Amino acid sequence: RVLEIETYRMFALLGLPEAQRLSPTVRRIQMRLAEVTEEMKRPEAFATNHTLLDELTNLAADLEADATATAFRFGASRAYDEIVHLRLQTIGERPVAGFTTWSAFLARRMAPAMRTCSTMELRLANLSTKLARAADLLRTRVDVELQQQNRDLLRSMNRRTQLQLRLQATVEGLSVAAISYYVV
Repeated sequence: RVLEIETYRMFALLGLPEAQRLSPTVRRIQMRLAEVTEEMKRPEAFATNHTLLDELTNLAADLEADATATAFRFGASRAYDEIVHLRLQTIGERPVAGFTTWSAFLARRMAPAMRTCSTMELRLANLSTKLARAADLLRTRVDVELQQQNRDLLRSMNRRTQLQLRLQATVEGLSVAAISYYVV
């Protein structure tokens, strides 16, 4: 049973290197998201908004790839941690005066690692939500700009059509006058 607990403890701790590996990437994405949202506050040109939207999409893709790659490992770490706690309860250890129990010893060693894994999972989920919201806001901004451009384009097309109709009416009037002159 002791070997089984140690094996499951080691399996549970396999999520920690993944969390540590992801930490700089998540930090970089969080910082860039803050910069992009700060840039979104400024009234910028249409092309800049497209660039920011592309960047947000790339950040979201990177984050989702990492989250998908580590979801299994974090879930497995949680499951193995629960197994370790269940096995420790099964052993039914009794405290001995002056000595730390094995449960307390393992809890002090495993709890920080497990909290790191769960915190990283939570950070990934929160950051994914924030990226999606920022992308939606920027996408809405781009859509509004496109609608304004389309409205302006339709107005200019309407003006051109009116000018063409006036020109056509003028030409028709001149044609009627010329034909009438020649007839007379």
